[in-house]
Amino acid sequence: MGNSEILQKVEGIFDIHPPVEPTLTQLEVGLAALLCILVGSYISYYIRCHLFSNKNKYKRKIMHLKSNFTHDIATQRKTVYQLCNYLQKALNIHQLGSNSKLPIVLQQHTAKWQLFISQLSELRYTENTSNVSQLNSLFDESIDWIKMWPK
Repeated sequence: MGNSEILQKVEGIFDIHPPVEPTLTQLEVGLAALLCILVGSYISYYIRCHLFSNKNKYKRKIMHLKSNFTHDIATQRKTVYQLCNYLQKALNIHQLGSNSKLPIVLQQHTAKWQLFISQLSELRYTENTSNVSQLNSLFDESIDWIKMWPK
């Protein structure tokens, strides 16, 4: 086999082209677009319902209130009053008190609720005390109640 025969075989190979990829059909493009729309809708629904819900809004406000109290920006009495106000709005209760009805799913926590409300009332109606740890625990318990409370 000479050089010319080898070159002729190699030149023949260069003429071979790979097959053309099939183009996407309209059905495939439509399904891909529909999938993107559904995923985008789910993400926006999740953001709207969970991140910007009434409960999360008041949880953030309570955390901000806790921060203000920790940095001595607000007095204890104003802080506890505002905490009660936020908790009342977050739980959608007309009047926050020991006689407030617990939802059926939380009936087993009645004693814990009564203790929480009595501690909150005690701090609300007393003059400023230096019991910062009790107030900080009430902030945490408030957030726990908001998390547990059904919609």
